[in-house]
Amino acid sequence: MIEFKQIDKYYDASRTQVFSNFNEHILPGEFVMITGESGSGKSTLIKMLLKEIEPDRGKLYVANRDLARVQGEKIPFYRRQIGAIFQDFRLIEELDVYENIELARIAVGGRKKDSPTRIGNIMKMLRISDLRKRKPSELSGGEQQKVCLARAIVNNPKILLADEPTANLDPDYTEDMLQLFRIIHAQGTTVVIATQDPILIACEEARKIPLKMSRSRMDTTELFSGEPMDIFERMEDRVEEYMEEKRKRVQANGEKNMKELKLEASDATMHQVQDEVRAFLAEQHCSEELLTMILIAVEEIYINIAHYAYGGRPGEAVVQMEFDSDPHKIRIIFRDRGTPYNPLANKDPDITLNADERPIGGLGIFMVKESMDSVAYRYENGQNVLTIEKHLN
Repeated sequence: MIEFKQIDKYYDASRTQVFSNFNEHILPGEFVMITGESGSGKSTLIKMLLKEIEPDRGKLYVANRDLARVQGEKIPFYRRQIGAIFQDFRLIEELDVYENIELARIAVGGRKKDSPTRIGNIMKMLRISDLRKRKPSELSGGEQQKVCLARAIVNNPKILLADEPTANLDPDYTEDMLQLFRIIHAQGTTVVIATQDPILIACEEARKIPLKMSRSRMDTTELFSGEPMDIFERMEDRVEEYMEEKRKRVQANGEKNMKELKLEASDATMHQVQDEVRAFLAEQHCSEELLTMILIAVEEIYINIAHYAYGGRPGEAVVQMEFDSDPHKIRIIFRDRGTPYNPLANKDPDITLNADERPIGGLGIFMVKESMDSVAYRYENGQNVLTIEKHLN
């Protein structure tokens, strides 16, 4: 599948040799970790495979194809069989998660009518379906990297290359990413990861290719400084076409703004919730009277759902706020994990104090129902979800 034959490579700036007579063969369907300290040449191997840089001597073959013969306009077509992710996420801020993934598919010639099914399946596999309408700035580092992974595999590549994919992630997300790499590999993809992350390196099923730094490189600070591959290189027309469609869609249908808070359910964070909600509503030019009404509703629901969802114990709850410019509506969604319970089902205006039942504030929910245009509850994916909506005109 991939073969390096007698490769020599020098760093351009310093003419320091990074590879001398390097030979390696990666078989189809292998799971490989390229390991070594910074400056040992891990990223350089990835860049050569992506045709970002060329070896100074030797041959590089991918699927029995001599990459020296892949030049000019042939490079984007070659890259279609390769998915790549990097430690700097390079997502397009103006696009939401779904659109970032869709653009990666369209830019290399994928059929748009097939995109929803393909993208939907990938997002489900990577557990990011609920992020589809969020912008990159609204995501954590781990969530952004999952979106990058979705973008890399959306065209079903034969090879997945990952250059330090967990460098900016905490250990929990690193474990999660490793499991996703395992799943992708199990589907027949050749997976090549350049890393010095001990969690990834500990993966038993992955073959390790250790790179050692020569003495001549230990003293140099002039490492290769080329930028990671832009997956849309040489495809500007398709990208601009897609962005123009996006602009027209927003102009015709409005745009949804979204903000999500992950907070511990405690009195200490109630003020933070209120401040964040107030700031968000102010951005939508919400009137003071309506803002006060929504803040009261948020406080009632936050107390009744987030705090009591854990029997009065502190726990994590999610408050998600959305604004649709058409039909000019505020939507606020409250989520917590736990056994199913429906606060809307309690019609008693008094607070339930029975020790055998969850203490649900019927009066608070009644107040919310009276002040909002819509209040709805559902239980899905192990989460209790309560949604309130209010039209702004």
